[in-house]
Amino acid sequence: MAGYRIGKRARVCCISGEAFEPGDRIVSAIYQGPDGEFERRDMRDAHFDPASRPFCHWRSTEPDPAEPGQRLDYDLALRFFDRLRSEADPAREGLVYTLTLLLSRKRRVKIEESRRLPEGDLLRVRVRRAEEDDEVSVRAPRLSDEDVDGLQAELERLFDFGAPGAAESA
Repeated sequence: MAGYRIGKRARVCCISGEAFEPGDRIVSAIYQGPDGEFERRDMRDAHFDPASRPFCHWRSTEPDPAEPGQRLDYDLALRFFDRLRSEADPAREGLVYTLTLLLSRKRRVKIEESRRLPEGDLLRVRVRRAEEDDEVSVRAPRLSDEDVDGLQAELERLFDFGAPGAAESA
C-alpha cells in the first residue's frame, strides 16, 4: 500500500478564498474522493460543516508570526504513545489514535493500512525506531467534534504546546 502524503496547511480558506489571519480558528479536513484519492481542505472554523463527512479533521489556530511557537518533543510523544498502547485502556483509544496522527505527520510512524470496521477504523502502523521498526495496530474510534476538541486540549496540556498554531492533531 502506498503511503499517504498530507501537505502543509494552506494560507487561505478554501471556502472564502481569504487569507488566514493570526488567531483565526482553522479546520483542516481530509476528504476521500470517488477515485479513492485523498484531498486536504483548510477552512475557517465557521465554514466547516461536519455533515460534509470528511475522512478526518482537526482544528488549529493561525499563529501570530511575532510569537514564537513551542515545539513538541516527538521522542517524548512516542514514549507516551508506547505506554498508552501497552496499558490498552479502551478509554484512551482516542488519545492513542490522535498521537498516531500527530506522529505520522512528523514521520515517526507510518500508516501502512486502514480498515473500516463498524465501531471505527483499524490502522496498521509502522513505528520508526532507531534500532528497529515495530508494526502495531491502532483502533481509530468514532469521535465527535467535542471528543476531538477534548483530545487536542489534553495533548496541549500534557505536552505544554498550547501556543497558537502549535497543535495540529485529531
